[in-house]
Amino acid sequence: MVAPVVLTFITYRRWVESCPLRYASPNGSQIGDVLGTLFLSVLAGHWRYAHIAALRADKKDLVLGIVNNLGPAVPASESEADQTAADYADAVWNRVFADPQFLGSYPALLQGDLAPYVQPEDLATIHQPLDYFGVNHYSPNYTRRDPGAVLGYSTVDPPQRTPVTGMGWEISPGAFYDQLMDIHQRYGPIPIYVTENGAGYEETVHPDGKVHDD
Repeated sequence: MVAPVVLTFITYRRWVESCPLRYASPNGSQIGDVLGTLFLSVLAGHWRYAHIAALRADKKDLVLGIVNNLGPAVPASESEADQTAADYADAVWNRVFADPQFLGSYPALLQGDLAPYVQPEDLATIHQPLDYFGVNHYSPNYTRRDPGAVLGYSTVDPPQRTPVTGMGWEISPGAFYDQLMDIHQRYGPIPIYVTENGAGYEETVHPDGKVHDD
């Protein structure tokens, strides 16, 4: 059987899987210019948006979108330092890709840091029309100020007695709701597709030969 014509395309970003930042030592000594490395990671994904522009120029009826891996950055404490760290983490983790894609600009907290690496035509290339916003979401990220970390913050475990998955990720339907509302309010009335979500647990085979996962 001949497959039907493909009219819907999804591109995906997860910068930690390609960026050398993932493998950096706590003080960043292995990567030197951290923000330069981050921006190079951004560039590594943005070739696909130029590709989207080329596709649109040739095929006007394509449905094109992007999937971003997102999770609310929550301050680990009520301190001003942790709140500032969470704001910065939100810009780095949640918005450094989506803002230029949908708004045509980088997050205000990062514009000064990234300015030396941005060329005048970059944002025009990145900011292409998209038909939907795809989101992968699993849990919030508790964030604290960490002067020894490469970007000045680190993530910590959820508070004690918080329900978590087998991976230690918080189970928080409210955070999922907040994430979806943030996308809607920030980027406007665009269709949102949940492309990844769920929970993993450590389960074993019982003497009856079954896995009781209820």
